[in-house]
Amino acid sequence: MSDPKKPGIEPPKPAPPPRLRPRSLVLVNTGDGKGKSTAAFGVVMRALARDWRVCVIQFIKSDKWKVGEEKIARRLGVEWLKGGDGFTWESPDLDQSEGRASAAWQLAAAAIAGGDYQLVVLDEITYPMNWGWINSDEVIEAIRRRPAQVNIIATGRDAPEALVELADTVTEMVKATKTKKKKKKKKKKKKKTKKQTKTGDPARYHPVAGFGRLAGALEQRIWPPSRLAGALHAGLLVGAVAAAAAWADRALDTRPRRRAAFRVVVCATLGGRSLERAALTLGEAIRGGEIGHARALAPTLVGRDPSELDAAELCRAVVESVAENTSDAVVAPLLWAALLGAPGVAAYRAVVGWGR
Repeated sequence: MSDPKKPGIEPPKPAPPPRLRPRSLVLVNTGDGKGKSTAAFGVVMRALARDWRVCVIQFIKSDKWKVGEEKIARRLGVEWLKGGDGFTWESPDLDQSEGRASAAWQLAAAAIAGGDYQLVVLDEITYPMNWGWINSDEVIEAIRRRPAQVNIIATGRDAPEALVELADTVTEMVKATKTKKKKKKKKKKKKKTKKQTKTGDPARYHPVAGFGRLAGALEQRIWPPSRLAGALHAGLLVGAVAAAAAWADRALDTRPRRRAAFRVVVCATLGGRSLERAALTLGEAIRGGEIGHARALAPTLVGRDPSELDAAELCRAVVESVAENTSDAVVAPLLWAALLGAPGVAAYRAVVGWGR
């Protein structure tokens, strides 16, 4: 053995420390340009080449929308889940879409916390986060507390600030043809839109949607299959809404209070802001060149099958639907309010909301 005390003899070197595996990463693909999901799916292919287990959860697209990446990924063993079904501007379907998004997040949270996947892709998760359909704080906390081996990719426009701060890498997709002048004009338009949508009918928990959901639940529980029972069921529900509005109108003893109650009833029956939000969201997708995404959003307004519609046809369909629904959700309620007051407009929207 060598003696480290003797001159000219070096002591043995200590063993090198064990190599630590690099920590997992959080990637965010955001921006108005195309390619956010495509970039994420490219990473999926790289992960599969390294024998990683991969899970993809799509929060917008439903089973109707097929993409080539999904087809090949499923063959290679990727767990591919879809939680979206499109969005509606004013109907009980809005609550259904919100419920599907919430259920999709529960699956995603379990996939992240379980640690069985080395890569989890949260495709278009920023939309339900921004719309309040899922709890953004819960999403951020789940990603922050993920197991060490779980990598995350989140995609979608307008990534929340908390998600951006948590990410290791944020990639913003932009349109190469944009000029500075167009960017400034677009920013001003967005500020104006946000300011306008602070008033008007709510984005969530719309009274008409709530009534439709209640009517549907009661129908399943107590409505026997007969015309007489159906007529009584409809009459009682609509009559109850009209009677409640009439009672509120008469119970208030002063004119200012009656006016305030009348305004509340009328505002609760209008649907102009909800219609505007849906049309602007779809129009933004068309302007961004994301035709596939625009087709996925089309059931928001368009009754026909949008799978074969191009950009021009989607624009025409949106204009037609906005014109038709403006009559149902804005013009007609104001007309009935002017003719029959609060009871009349409440009864009208009860009928229309239930029918949708």
